Amino acid sequence: RSSERTGPADIFGKTLLKGTASGATETFFQPGRYTTAIDEGVPLVIDEFNLLDLIVRFQLKELYNRRPGDEITIQEDTGMRHKIKEGFAFAATANLKSEKYKDRFDLDPAESRVFEMRRVDFLPKEELYDLCLAQMLDNEGRLRLSKKDAQDTLKRLVEAAEMVQSSFLGAGSFYEEGGGTKKKTAVLEK
Repeated sequence: RSSERTGPADIFGKTLLKGTASGATETFFQPGRYTTAIDEGVPLVIDEFNLLDLIVRFQLKELYNRRPGDEITIQEDTGMRHKIKEGFAFAATANLKSEKYKDRFDLDPAESRVFEMRRVDFLPKEELYDLCLAQMLDNEGRLRLSKKDAQDTLKRLVEAAEMVQSSFLGAGSFYEEGGGTKKKTAVLEK
């Protein structure tokens, strides 16, 4: 998850001190999210990517297209080379600056060219219902939910979520105050 305060240490890592059994201190490298992902061979997904400071995003820019098997140098890790393990992938989410997201930042054109931009819509209520049920399963695959709650309460919850999401997108069936006769749809700002 990103913010304007997320820096290189969060992404790549940092050198820290720790005490030893003899009472001395020694330095060690605490890997950041990117370094951990390439070393373990897991995907790295940076949420709200465009909230990162532009300088940090440009530090990452050279690494966007690196693939498993490539070797890279992590400057923060005293220039140590890391081989990207199989399974690593890089993805990012962003709410780009628009009428709906006025306080957001655009991506630099050099960044936009690297990413395959896709709009991801809200889940349909049927899929959201299934996802909620799956999330509530325990480790043995049991669902601790009454039939009434599964059929009524959860169903109403996902229907309410769909109404809120539709209103946010300006496609809801609610009208602005006094706008019913003009059919002026209400739109949620946040």
